[in-house]
Amino acid sequence: FLSRQYLRDVNDKGLGCKGRLAEEFGHVMTDLWSGKNQALTPRNLKRTIDQFAPQFAGYEQHDSQEFLAFLLDGLHEDLNRVVPAGGSASRSTLVRRENSTPKLF
Repeated sequence: FLSRQYLRDVNDKGLGCKGRLAEEFGHVMTDLWSGKNQALTPRNLKRTIDQFAPQFAGYEQHDSQEFLAFLLDGLHEDLNRVVPAGGSASRSTLVRRENSTPKLF
């Protein structure tokens, strides 16, 4: 996220948060690792999560496992590289491009 290479993978047409969650998470990571501030308040990330997952709206106590599951699933959907099979972009015809998955190790 710090190199901003994730921007080329943002999936703004598919399922999930239309790329907005990945963008806000990227801003938080950039601010966090910049070292410019002693404290960080990720308000925009919270607002984005509230929009797509109303169960987390407000400041009530919530289950952290459910929150992390939503966050990771949302990032996965926003950054999932997919191509339409046969020119249609419906859910049933999206296929993952395996050869574009980066090698980590």
